[in-house]
Amino acid sequence: MSRHPTNFLPEIPLHIIQRGNNRHACFFTDRDYIVYLDKLLESSITHRVAIHSYVLGLMRLIKTSSALLTTLSIRHLEKMLASVGIGTRRYSNS
Repeated sequence: MSRHPTNFLPEIPLHIIQRGNNRHACFFTDRDYIVYLDKLLESSITHRVAIHSYVLGLMRLIKTSSALLTTLSIRHLEKMLASVGIGTRRYSNS
């Protein structure tokens, strides 16, 4: 089933939820949290996305990460999230 198009308004905060592959845990060690936050910050600066708040799943019980983000363009957000995903995959696969 395909997703419905996202309603986007510039400069209005978006609540973004990311899940692990097949809803598995996203974070396994303390270092995983640090790498994710580093990539999130780096990508938000590069792609001009403001981070207002975030919540990371703790102790493998909550298998998601959430963030409240604002941007001028949906493309900036898409590129930022892709960049975070690529960066964390490189870390976890090394």
